[in-house]
Amino acid sequence: MKKIILICLTVTIGFSQTDNNNGKLIYMKNGCYGCHGVDAKGDKDYPSLAGKSKNYLINKLKLYKNERINSNRSNIMKPFAKALSSREIENLAEYISNINKKSKTPYYYHEYEVGDSAGS
Repeated sequence: MKKIILICLTVTIGFSQTDNNNGKLIYMKNGCYGCHGVDAKGDKDYPSLAGKSKNYLINKLKLYKNERINSNRSNIMKPFAKALSSREIENLAEYISNINKKSKTPYYYHEYEVGDSAGS
C-alpha cells in the first residue's frame, strides 16, 4: 500500500513539474516575454504579471479569450488568449505565478563555475 501511495505521489509531482515546464514553453513560444519580460515584471507600457496569483491570471486570460475585457491593450491580448486551450491557460498561470518564488541568485552563478583561482 505504501508503494502505491508513493508511486501516485511521484506521478502527481512529475505532472505538476511537467505542467510548469509546459507553462514556460507556452510563455516563450507565444512571445509573452516580448511585452511582459522574461521575468514577467513588465515595463512602463505593459503590466507586471509577477506576483499575481494563479487564479487571478487564469481569470484574466479567460476574460481576454472570451472578449470580456475591452481596454487599450485588449486588442493585443485577445488573439494570444484565444489561441490557448483551458489546459494551456492553467499551465501558463501556474508558471507565471511561480516566477518570483524561484531563487533570487543571479544567473551568472548558475551559468559559470566559480573557482578560487584569480583569472586562470
